[in-house]
Amino acid sequence: LTEYLDPEGGYWGFDIRPEAIAWCQKHISVRHPQFHFLHAGIYNQLYNPRGGVKAKDYRFPFEDAMFDLVFLVTVFSHLLPTDMENYLRESARVLKPGGTCLASYFLYDPQAGARLQTERPRLVFQHAGERYLCANPENPEAAIAFEEDYIRGLHTANRLEIRQVLRGGTWSEARNFFTAQDIVIARKSAGAQEG
Repeated sequence: LTEYLDPEGGYWGFDIRPEAIAWCQKHISVRHPQFHFLHAGIYNQLYNPRGGVKAKDYRFPFEDAMFDLVFLVTVFSHLLPTDMENYLRESARVLKPGGTCLASYFLYDPQAGARLQTERPRLVFQHAGERYLCANPENPEAAIAFEEDYIRGLHTANRLEIRQVLRGGTWSEARNFFTAQDIVIARKSAGAQEG
């Protein structure tokens, strides 16, 4: 994006790992001042066990309808359902009407379930939680897969119209795919008003 955005454009990103934010500030922001990186002190058992805010309660530090594009890559695969629901709701809140939300997930449906029974996936989601499957029940946030219908319903509830679902991330041993997770591309309803 440093070669894509013009000087009037801007990028704001946040992460729960302070070392990642410090690296981005040192190596990116100094050369591209329209790129801003913020540390979010959100609790995560694996990545930020000292965080003081729960993800389900976190409000993104941005104004309503501020962004043309919101993208979350390898975020929802580490959030429990109530946390993920809040992040999706917050993504819709900060997205302009007509804006695009791109998010990666481990998506699970009966077809994927059948494939995973006959093939050797890189990740095995065999432990059931409420509305999700996880690879490790002792630390479910390490890798979480959500049912596709559940994700579709949440997008609809947040006025995010799914335009495309790129299924078959390499996590499930899909062939000829360019990323590890499945991708959901949605557009915020142009008539959506923030409430």
